[in-house]
Parts: sequence; structure tokens; C-alpha cells
Amino acid sequence: MTSLTLVAEEIAAVFQTALDTAYGVVFAEIVASLEGKKATKVAAQMKAMVVLCSNPKYGDYQVNNAMGIFKTLKQHTQQKPKGPGGVAQTIIDALPENDIVSEATIAGGFINLRVSETYLLRRITPLMVGAGLPPPPPQWPHQRVSVDFSSPNIAKSMHVGHLRSTIIGDTICRMYEYLGCDVDRINHVGDWGTQFGMLIALLKN
Repeated sequence: MTSLTLVAEEIAAVFQTALDTAYGVVFAEIVASLEGKKATKVAAQMKAMVVLCSNPKYGDYQVNNAMGIFKTLKQHTQQKPKGPGGVAQTIIDALPENDIVSEATIAGGFINLRVSETYLLRRITPLMVGAGLPPPPPQWPHQRVSVDFSSPNIAKSMHVGHLRSTIIGDTICRMYEYLGCDVDRINHVGDWGTQFGMLIALLKN
């Protein structure tokens, strides 16, 4: 699980609380009045939808629940929210106290937010002092390892199979280097014969 995934999950938890506070009761009533796939679809609108902003100038993350909630309220209740933006504002107003979100703005039916420096510092500090580093490698005898990989035949066309061999081979090399071995990367660019044969033939003629 990446750091970005963990951040998104923590943001989602904060906004989930806001969604439950703002619309939990009314959506529970709507879901109870529906059956099957319709009930499942409406219930899914109350799960916090957090994604990275496509353009960093608008924010770090985006919450995409307001549009669906607005349509459901308009269709199944007597409430008259002031468009998706009004729903988004209600969600923002219901946010609990937290050190993650420093700013939340509305763009149409979307909530753009920025992550606070306080939260980033709290997440980064353990990494800087070593708590987030990978564990040390297991005990392994120091030795020299030769890995023969990639080795494309330059007399033939390149294809995706060369990428597979190259990536797997380099991964094996990195694993041995992590264990403290001296790694020789061997890449035989095979079949020079055709090329040199053509050159010799050209020179002789």
C-alpha cells in the first residue's frame, strides 16, 4: 500500500464522517424505501469518493459525492438543495475537526481540497527518522553473482518479450544488490554475424 493510498484513505474517513452527519439519516430512509439494485446504487453514493485532483492548481484531492447526492435528494425527497454546490457546502460544513484538510473549495458539484502542512509533517517525520524505512535485508553470504538477461538478437526486430526479460533480469539484480552481493549484469547483444558478414561482403565487392 503506497503513501498516497494511505493519505486518500484518511481523507475519505474524514469526509465519510461529514457525509454521515449531513445526509446519513435521510439516505437511510431513501435506501429503506427502495429494493435491489436501486437501493444498492443509492447507498453507494454515501461512500466517500476521494481521488487525486487532475490539475494540482485546483487542489491536492477531490471529493465527488455531491452530484450524485443532489440527484437522489431531488428525485426521492421534498428537499430542494441549491444545486450540487449547495450539497457540497453542506458536506464541508459537516466536516469534523481534523488536521488533514487545510482548505476545501467548491467547483460545481465537486469539492477540491488541500492537505495541511501539519498533517504532511506528521506523516513525513517518521520516514525521515527511519521508522518508515524497509527492514534490513536478511543475512546473506557476500558473493559475486552474474545475471545474464535481456540479450536481444539485433539481427531481428525488437518486441515486447525483450522488455519482459529486461525487467525481470534487472529486478533479480536489484534483489541481489539489496542482499549485499556484487552483481555482474551480463547482456549479450547477440548475432553480430549477419551484420559483419554484410559489411565484409560489401567491402570485398
